[in-house]
Amino acid sequence: MSLLSKAVYRPAAMVLTVAAVGFFATPLSYADESGESGSDEQRVIPVVATSDPSNTSWEGANAEVNQIQRSESSNYTSLTWSVRNNSQQDINFTDFSESGYVYEVLSTSGVTLLDEKNGIRYYPYIDSEEHCVCSGPGYSSGSGQFHAIVQPEGYATYWDAYKLSEDTTEVTVEIPGFLPIQNVPVE
Repeated sequence: MSLLSKAVYRPAAMVLTVAAVGFFATPLSYADESGESGSDEQRVIPVVATSDPSNTSWEGANAEVNQIQRSESSNYTSLTWSVRNNSQQDINFTDFSESGYVYEVLSTSGVTLLDEKNGIRYYPYIDSEEHCVCSGPGYSSGSGQFHAIVQPEGYATYWDAYKLSEDTTEVTVEIPGFLPIQNVPVE
């Protein structure tokens, strides 16, 4: 790629990435990624479905699906999910990374959506710089600091972006280290 092409391509890629993050930050008002402990009464975040851990060292922890929302004007879809760590072990966000695809930055890229009806597994978006369009140190929801570790008795909310088929109305959410969460509706 020529120097001129890079000079034009990189700013254009940045604009698209910022637009995508801006789009997903708006409906992701729940994704504060705060990791702060607090009483359940202080949190206003809905829980659509939950899952127990498949990782035995996380016994007592739960994964929660808070929302799967499709854009009104396209198939871009955001997943907001949380980890409630009632185990005795730290849970590191790198435990949610994907190793099969090359994402340049560690992130929650291993969280997939499975459309069992149509037999399609969706992986999070990858931008032009090979970064996952999802939670990670490079993207913050704007309402809190990204927390890489959910300590015992801690809580953190994350997000991932996908492009789902128009006829996908429900999915199985697959979060590494947790049992699959089936029949989650796409709003």
